[in-house]
Amino acid sequence: MSHWFGKCLCLLAALAVTDSHLMFVQGWAWSTMLQDRAPERGVAEAIESTFNGAEPCSMCCAVQQERQEEQEEAPVPESSPTVKWISAAASGCVILRPPGARYCGRSPELPWYLVVRKVLPALPPPQIVV
Repeated sequence: MSHWFGKCLCLLAALAVTDSHLMFVQGWAWSTMLQDRAPERGVAEAIESTFNGAEPCSMCCAVQQERQEEQEEAPVPESSPTVKWISAAASGCVILRPPGARYCGRSPELPWYLVVRKVLPALPPPQIVV
């Protein structure tokens, strides 16, 4: 039970750090704008008016204002929220262990971990000597 709860908390933290909540609200705003504008203007004009930025809805304005406030409060300016994904992925070494492997140790000269298999290969069948 605790593993499930911890995984959920980690997922929520990752979504909050990468501004995924703002991307979700922006997607919701666009879908609402398309749904409201399509019956009046037609699909093509609804798509154009939704994504050209000339007629933003109240949710789009709120998302833009929130992003602007986050950029003003940030100690180091960032180019986009996706930069956080790249830096998090490149920050350390990723350890891939094969099944049946155990941690053996790290060599100070090498940037990877040494892995040793737990399961030994099967021995050949015994030979009967007559």
